[in-house]
Amino acid sequence: MKPEKTLDMRGRTCPEPVVETGKALSDNDIVKLIIIVDNDAAVENVQRMVTSKGWSSTVEKKSDDEFIVKALRGASQLSTASEDECIVCQAPESRPWVAILIASSCFGRGDDELGRKLMGGFVKTIKQLDPVPECIIFINSGVKLVIQGSEVVDVLKELSESGVQILACGTCLEHFKIMDEIAVGNVSNMLEIASTLVSADRIVRP
Repeated sequence: MKPEKTLDMRGRTCPEPVVETGKALSDNDIVKLIIIVDNDAAVENVQRMVTSKGWSSTVEKKSDDEFIVKALRGASQLSTASEDECIVCQAPESRPWVAILIASSCFGRGDDELGRKLMGGFVKTIKQLDPVPECIIFINSGVKLVIQGSEVVDVLKELSESGVQILACGTCLEHFKIMDEIAVGNVSNMLEIASTLVSADRIVRP
């Protein structure tokens, strides 16, 4: 019997913290899990995994590079779905499952100012589509579109409110030091992003 387990995920790159957390949560003998991570993105992703399994969690910040996530089994029954069901967007079976992957704040190559203008137009056009995509994934400099002050953040909020899942790469947000500026969507990880893309019927990349 192992009623309590500690995972030290400091220094581990995405998606290792969330993958190892998922494995530990599947151990029926564990009732308390302590996960130590070193960045905000890992905290967000680990907590989402914990919640998806129906566990409760609390976070203690020890320093700027040490956070302790404490998870307790059975205190919350928010979900009994499997990991794949929880972390991957699920589209209605009656139509194709579409994901849009935005990997840059610019559309196309050449003039960056023009590229940013084109990307703004593209994102604003998404809400006019019928049907709209199930998920929009932002990676690399594309994450700059989901932060406060982005010219498309209001459009993305409307899409999110209508049911479109917005995923922003946590590693990318950390890289650009804009984690605290995210204004819409969920901080994501490579496990979730890869699972979503693999499950999609169609992937659109502008």
